Amino acid sequence: MEVTIEEKGQYDRLMTVTLPVTRVAELYNKELDALLRHSRIPGFRPGKAPRSLVEANYRDYLQQELTEKLIRETLTPALKENNLQMIGTPDLDPDPIDPKNNFVYRVSLQIFPDVTAENYQGMELQRTLYQVTDADVQEVVNRILESHAKYEPREGREAQLGDEVMLDFTGYMDGEAFPGGADTNYPLQLGKKRFIGDFEEQLVGMKAGDSRTVKVTFPDGYGNAKLAGKEATFECTMREVRERILPEMNDELAVKAGMKEGGVEALLAGIRQQLEEEAKETTEKAVKQVIFQKLLEANPMQLPSQMVDYEISQLKESIKRETKRQGGNPDEMDLEAPRYQEQLTKSAHERLALGLLVGSIASQQNISVSDQLLDEKLQSITSQYGEHAKAIEDMIRGNKDRMEEMRGTLLEGQVIQWIIDNGQVSDTTLSYDQIKQQQEGV
Repeated sequence: MEVTIEEKGQYDRLMTVTLPVTRVAELYNKELDALLRHSRIPGFRPGKAPRSLVEANYRDYLQQELTEKLIRETLTPALKENNLQMIGTPDLDPDPIDPKNNFVYRVSLQIFPDVTAENYQGMELQRTLYQVTDADVQEVVNRILESHAKYEPREGREAQLGDEVMLDFTGYMDGEAFPGGADTNYPLQLGKKRFIGDFEEQLVGMKAGDSRTVKVTFPDGYGNAKLAGKEATFECTMREVRERILPEMNDELAVKAGMKEGGVEALLAGIRQQLEEEAKETTEKAVKQVIFQKLLEANPMQLPSQMVDYEISQLKESIKRETKRQGGNPDEMDLEAPRYQEQLTKSAHERLALGLLVGSIASQQNISVSDQLLDEKLQSITSQYGEHAKAIEDMIRGNKDRMEEMRGTLLEGQVIQWIIDNGQVSDTTLSYDQIKQQQEGV
């Protein structure tokens, strides 16, 4: 077997394979002899038809069968012999089979990228740590209290933020009532921002029986295009004002909030633990995104088109599954539209590039996922299933793709931690209030 390789691009190769006539003739005669023994030709008893007649009748079959067999037995060895790691599906261009000549076929293929990550050691990172305070815990407690609040009617009470009111209203635009802009005896909790703009704030101070005109402007991106960006007035009549009565935080309420044992003390400890876990996760996600962005910027690369196309197809299938899971119709999505294609191509390229870079760093730094670490991760996932944990674990272990995905996630985490441990990290600690102020742009 003779093999020649031509470079047609960064990842494109044309491999030409030539097989000697001796092997072609050997296989050709073997297949033809089998046909002679078993073929049925009209006018001849089985196995008694002349060789030339059988050959003529089964010419197409011989061409297809011998071409497939010769390529199947030589393609992989030819790739290994030339250290080519093929991706995707190759294009095959075989010559016709002739038992008196060498057999030549050409393979147009793309090879797997050989990526060496650079500029990742000593990476400068700014990490924000989130400190959970008593105020953070109290805010969660307040939400629990509010979710169990009662609203009691109060005659003569002026509506305040936090109250619930029963409201009649009719909306007008350019002096005309518009569809969907009216309701009667509508329950509205003031301050929840369920209505647009400062609608709810303008109701503050009203008593049962009062009427007031509320003026608002619909946002430019409002769902109803006919209302978007338009000014409107609402004629409002207050039917009733109900004062919010918060319950006392006690062991009974702790049970209602999901803490079966330990009462208020256990509830507060559980809230703090959950907030600390969320804070840690938020920090890790933020640092991960920064590291990924720095890796991409420091290691620009082109990728094989087949590799990117396959990843795009996987992303599309994932989007369709998620759309269906949420009750949508994936068939109504035009994922071939330019606005989708551009984002999908970018996402696919970044995902692939990061996977290659993570693999390269792991190889350079001898980072690997031990079976013990994989077992611990698997047990942490299945432990929540109680008596069914063993069955779930066996099911996951039997899913090769799922196990590889889990191993890949763990490897990614180890590489990120290595970069952090060997980087120049500057930590800033923020309280909940500081984070909130940053988010609100204060």
